[in-house]
Amino acid sequence: MAAHTSAVLIIEHDPLIQSLYTRTLQHEYVVLTAQTVKQCEMHCGRLDLRVVIIEPHRPDGLGVQLLALVQQQLHDRHIPIIVCSVLNAQRTAQDAGIFRYLVKPVSPDVLRQLVIQI
Repeated sequence: MAAHTSAVLIIEHDPLIQSLYTRTLQHEYVVLTAQTVKQCEMHCGRLDLRVVIIEPHRPDGLGVQLLALVQQQLHDRHIPIIVCSVLNAQRTAQDAGIFRYLVKPVSPDVLRQLVIQI
């Protein structure tokens, strides 16, 4: 795929991890970030969205709501959701239709290869 022809949405509360994921993917994709429900809704409406990377375990408790919003908004479009989390809840993720569940720390190379293969 040509550079910057599709977008990746990162929903990550930790600024260092968000920056790491952004630097990892910014050469192949337009990288979008969201911290609020409004930002999430806006980015989920993009036609060029390829994948969502989310950490649902957040100190503010908003992560579960953001994950539910993403699942609802993108279900009909079949856009994969990758969870990168400090919690190991893979079985729950499979039941919720998550494409991949990665337990942190996530290697940038592993994340990049996974996104490229989608």
